[in-house]
Amino acid sequence: MSAARSSVVAAATRFGLSRGRGRGAREPRRLQLRVRKWPVFDELIEYGECSQIAGSTTMRFQISALNVDQFSHLFGQDRESLARLGVQRMVVDNDPGFPCRVSLRDAEIGETVLLMHYEHQPMPTPFRSSHAIMVREWASQATPDRNEVPEMFRHRLLSVRAFDASGMMIDADVVDGERLESLIEHLLENGSTENLHIHNAKLGCYAALVERA
Repeated sequence: MSAARSSVVAAATRFGLSRGRGRGAREPRRLQLRVRKWPVFDELIEYGECSQIAGSTTMRFQISALNVDQFSHLFGQDRESLARLGVQRMVVDNDPGFPCRVSLRDAEIGETVLLMHYEHQPMPTPFRSSHAIMVREWASQATPDRNEVPEMFRHRLLSVRAFDASGMMIDADVVDGERLESLIEHLLENGSTENLHIHNAKLGCYAALVERA
């Protein structure tokens, strides 16, 4: 008998799964074993999905929207006034497709959003950055719970960038929104990471901030 089979038999005996069929013996339960190939296991470890197996705990994080107070003065202004500020009003004709950085949800068809330039990384480093964002007109402030991922991220390909306290980018990766928590945990495990920026990977625009909670 091989060493591996001996171990299985020993485990079966220990947990009452012996093959005996004498009077009064219970019908033995089926012992199921699942084997992972190492390359798959390594990939899951890389993105933190096996944190319990690796002996760590789930990283607590907080996703934060942009503050509505930065944009509320624009709500209701006429097109000419907005144009002088480099802002465009758009009527939503597709859902999803117009993600709001204040409410952290996709605007509904018929709503209006404001398209504008926004500096999301103001630190004086080579990674200082700005891009176009959309804000739903009259949007309410989103306040996600700890470890909560708003639904608007789930159906998008995302780029997540890690920055240190000086504003230097120290890591980045791309992930499907359904697996966002795994990448967040992986990047926050680096003690030098101060915060993360979530971007929509295809257009490159800023979406939200992530910090440890």
